[in-house]
Amino acid sequence: MPPSVPSLPRRVAHILRTSLFAQVACALVLGVLVGKLWPGFASDLQPLGDGFTRLIKTIISPLVFCVVVVGIAKAGDLKAFGRIGLKALIWFEVASTLALVVGLLAANVVQPGSGMHVDPATLDSTAVDAKTGGGHLPSTTEFVVNALPTSFIGAFAENSLPQVLVLACLVGAALLHLGHTKVPQVLPAIEQAQEIIFAVVGFVMRLAPIAVF
Repeated sequence: MPPSVPSLPRRVAHILRTSLFAQVACALVLGVLVGKLWPGFASDLQPLGDGFTRLIKTIISPLVFCVVVVGIAKAGDLKAFGRIGLKALIWFEVASTLALVVGLLAANVVQPGSGMHVDPATLDSTAVDAKTGGGHLPSTTEFVVNALPTSFIGAFAENSLPQVLVLACLVGAALLHLGHTKVPQVLPAIEQAQEIIFAVVGFVMRLAPIAVF
């Protein structure tokens, strides 16, 4: 007898149960419907998204640190690390430029917000300053100086990714310079920490459909 073909509802249920993309897509549709039909109730659900964002921000710094340190320590030598760093810098510049071009094109072609008839001059500057902290774009010198950490723990406590990245590069380069014979237990410990962080990422991402909703 030919194998039985699972019914459509079972296949749909299986996809929803196993595919995170399908769960997020369904949550997005449900979120739009709830926001449209019951806007007051939808506003009360904002803490779900805020909580997910907090969890994501919590794991970004240790994840970046472990991945970069392990990647540099396994590069082979300092020359290889330099070549990899140069290629990464070039790719970052190219990707950033491409993102800026796409953003400029989208803003000029689509013109988001043009139908809202809002005059920026009438906006409450106090509310804007409260949202942005009254900040301004730093100069190149300020950006470089601020990317240098003042303490090892402070970079993680402040969740400053540029500072964490600088620390990761320094630690990875030091492990590469010392070799695995002088510090044989450091790299395996960081790799084990990386596995733990990846597991935490998996746990947090299971909440993505709730956050999207």
